[in-house]
Amino acid sequence: MNFIDLFPTTIFLKQLKFFNLSLFKDYILNSEIDKGGNNGSMTLEFNILNNSLFTNLKKDILDNSKTYLKELGHIFSDLQISDSWGNLHNINEGIHNHCHTNSYISGCFYVTDGSPIEFQNPLLEIKGMKSEVNKSKNYRTWDSYTLDPQAGLLVIFPSWLNHRVLPSKQKERISIAFNILPKGMFGPLAGRINL
Repeated sequence: MNFIDLFPTTIFLKQLKFFNLSLFKDYILNSEIDKGGNNGSMTLEFNILNNSLFTNLKKDILDNSKTYLKELGHIFSDLQISDSWGNLHNINEGIHNHCHTNSYISGCFYVTDGSPIEFQNPLLEIKGMKSEVNKSKNYRTWDSYTLDPQAGLLVIFPSWLNHRVLPSKQKERISIAFNILPKGMFGPLAGRINL
């Protein structure tokens, strides 16, 4: 008997090393912040990775994004970070369920440990007959997947994938979020665009 898992959603995880995370943390904490209420706060600067402090991190993000897309079989000329910002969440603050529109892939680099990120199963949007399922250890039945990030973790995922940040119960969470678009000629012959 064989089982084939069709059309999976793949996310990329990699622990990055050799960064002075305390410098990144200080930069974000000393930035102008937009207080988002229960959704935490974000920097008003939306190209934070263009700052020279983050040059090597930006290169690592782009290099790992290329690795991720090549593993998925995507064809592209190059990639560019369209926007990037710092996030700050205090205890009991999270981010509502959302996706990143007008983007190709998105991700987050964790400057500190902190509250988990939860990815939603995109197949839940498909309407049809719904059975009762045993959700214990069978990943095929999960409604969501929760990841407890550690400082230095890079996470990359399709921009359309719904996700949220669960409220932290223990400490603040500082991260750098980003969106990536293709650069140059992109797409099949009859639908090609130049970005």
